[in-house]
Amino acid sequence: MSNKSTLAIACTIDSKTATLTGAIARNEQVDVTISDYGNTLAADMNLAIVRRGVTIATLSTFELSGSDLIGVLDLDTEGMDAAMIGSTDGGHREFNLILWDADAERLLVNTPINIYSNPVADVTWT
Repeated sequence: MSNKSTLAIACTIDSKTATLTGAIARNEQVDVTISDYGNTLAADMNLAIVRRGVTIATLSTFELSGSDLIGVLDLDTEGMDAAMIGSTDGGHREFNLILWDADAERLLVNTPINIYSNPVADVTWT
């Protein structure tokens, strides 16, 4: 069992949407699995988390696992910290999850995703 949060992304390329399974939060490392992504190669897949036109986090290193693409998304970024300022403990903010095929220069998915605040993200545990 992974010690990371997980996010499964089942793409619907024709409508540029996806079904997302899993809950993710600020400051986490997230195991991402992408399915139904068409013929995009692992080397060409790019994922971005965007809020109000600002890119908060990116993932561009994927591996093929069966017919799925897998990678690890880092949500422990300064951009994520800034985007979550003022978010209540246990609350969430809506972002956009973007999948981009760099070779084809094609938007595959632009779908909303909730990312939860993490009230213990800055705690130093002893």
